[in-house]
Amino acid sequence: MGFTKNEKKVILTILEKSDRDDAENAIIRVLLDKFTKFLADADEAFLTEFFARVEMIAPATSAQKIALHDLRPAGVTKQVEARRAETTGSRKGRAHAEQQQ
Repeated sequence: MGFTKNEKKVILTILEKSDRDDAENAIIRVLLDKFTKFLADADEAFLTEFFARVEMIAPATSAQKIALHDLRPAGVTKQVEARRAETTGSRKGRAHAEQQQ
């Protein structure tokens, strides 16, 4: 599930023109080349947190695709649902507090 040479080239071109610092660019370059190994070497706790965080920031269609990844632990679904409920609750709570003012 890695990137094609062309996809890597496009991403690296974008990175070179971005405002990212050298350290961040270096991390992204390594992940582009070694992403599958990076995930395969990770423990379940890391994978659960990683996938939950990625799915939370991803657009809905991307999150659905990410949820199908072979290395995604089953517990991620519950974590994402809980975080979404918490986020929704926080928004409702803030909106309610603002209405009370």
